[in-house]
Amino acid sequence: MSTLSDGLRVIKAMIATDKCGTVLTYSQSENAQSRFSPLPMLGALNLDDASTQLTFVLPAQEALTKSGMKAMAFGHSYNLYSHSHLCYGVATIRARYLARLTEGSDLRKPVASPCHQSGLSMEVASDDVFQAPCVTSAGEDVMGPSIAKPSVRKPTNRSY
Repeated sequence: MSTLSDGLRVIKAMIATDKCGTVLTYSQSENAQSRFSPLPMLGALNLDDASTQLTFVLPAQEALTKSGMKAMAFGHSYNLYSHSHLCYGVATIRARYLARLTEGSDLRKPVASPCHQSGLSMEVASDDVFQAPCVTSAGEDVMGPSIAKPSVRKPTNRSY
């Protein structure tokens, strides 16, 4: 399934369930009170393991590109644009974070993580972290320099 098809499916679901978002607006009267008002459909974010896809509705006057499509949903026509950001998925970012933590660390001791809950201890197989393409040189053009796997005599589990 294409990124555009996925995005259209999410947008249709949001329209059908009236989950198009709200924005805080302010009245201009003397006793200014805040109220919520519905927004028109803007788009959808799909956060996968390996990538993130953004699909959003283009203004009617904007031309469609090769990454766009015209779609019908609930009697309305939408010009959609979608883009996939490889290496920005949940599992990939987690793997890069854990790999960065091990740089310069003594792998015989637990590695401290400033982003995890204090007192949390978990073991992670180093192969699970360093086999991700966006951690190794395969993702260098997207994520920057690769992160070298620490040299150890045998595969180890790391505590974070």
